[in-house]
Amino acid sequence: MPSDFLKRAGEILRSGRPIEERLREFCTATGRFLPGSVSSVLLFDRDTEDFYLKSTTMRISPAAEMLAFSSAGTVEELALRERRPVTLCEVHRSPGSRRKGEVFLFPLDSNGEPLGVLVVQSVSESGVAKEKVEALREGAIHLSDSVGVSLREESAAQRMTKIAAINEAGI
Repeated sequence: MPSDFLKRAGEILRSGRPIEERLREFCTATGRFLPGSVSSVLLFDRDTEDFYLKSTTMRISPAAEMLAFSSAGTVEELALRERRPVTLCEVHRSPGSRRKGEVFLFPLDSNGEPLGVLVVQSVSESGVAKEKVEALREGAIHLSDSVGVSLREESAAQRMTKIAAINEAGI
């Protein structure tokens, strides 16, 4: 039920756990909400204009420490730059196909700053109901807020560490 997903997503994102844990749990909750789906959070680096896979329900080899790719010309970039959800659906399904593939991309931004994209891939017999897509969109808004706060806190902590190092050095 969409309201149950939003309630659970809110609980996860408001918890005091580190952001990596919250992202992992959010992706897992998304997978439970849309059984059989794959959920990923891609964060955007404004300096390099790359996306970095921050969390996913995909199985990834431990050797793959960091998955990154250029944002240029990607559908993820389209969702983020235009700050709007993008939905990709199969167009040319064979007549006997019982399953339908869909990909939903939700932009993550906070205070006008692009943060990344929530990507949800789903394969089902009936497609994803509009109410569920709307719940995912609302969940992505909450995710944006949580990621934005965490990144601002991380940035402030880094500045404080630099200031402390400068003070310690007596500069």
